[in-house]
Amino acid sequence: MTTLKGHGDDVNSVAFAPDSMLLATASDDNVCRVWEAGSWKELAVLEGHEDQVHDVTFTSDSKWLLSVGEDGTMKLWRAPTLSAK
Repeated sequence: MTTLKGHGDDVNSVAFAPDSMLLATASDDNVCRVWEAGSWKELAVLEGHEDQVHDVTFTSDSKWLLSVGEDGTMKLWRAPTLSAK
């Protein structure tokens, strides 16, 4: 079992990217977090909503992440890449 830590409040939504490389979470702490599937390393903290984030989903090509917040906004984020360094 793996426990992912980072959010400071309830998690409302969890979504795997269609390519299974990323996992995104949305929370009442007003942020989304993106994790690398398998290693579970946190890749990004997406800040920008002014209130709770209710839902998160990836586009079918896994390149974009859409979040929906209590603040009445939807935000489109470029998903982090996992290219070799």
